[in-house]
Amino acid sequence: MDRDDRLRQLCSDDEEMHNAFKSLGLFLEPARIKQKTEDFVAQCDAEEKVSSNSESTRHLYRILMRLALARGSPDILKKYAEKEDKFFEGKPYRPFIARTEKAIEIARKFYER
Repeated sequence: MDRDDRLRQLCSDDEEMHNAFKSLGLFLEPARIKQKTEDFVAQCDAEEKVSSNSESTRHLYRILMRLALARGSPDILKKYAEKEDKFFEGKPYRPFIARTEKAIEIARKFYER
């Protein structure tokens, strides 16, 4: 079973959640990321002071969402999904905001292997 099939299976009938995961993407090997989440948050905060609308700031939002999913941090996931959500017309990250705990659980199972 490939990664997308596994993700689809874990999301079961929640197509909206599956699309949110597909839109964001997941880290292949999150254990290899040694930088602390707090360091990314600090970097993001500094970047936001310069411009909350820049592509580099939004890139950090997406990194933080991936880290939150990989490390099981619902507060971080929700915070940065809400920030990133402001920039997308289609609102692909709404499931992460509305069903944060479910997203964290799906990611945990995805990384279990």
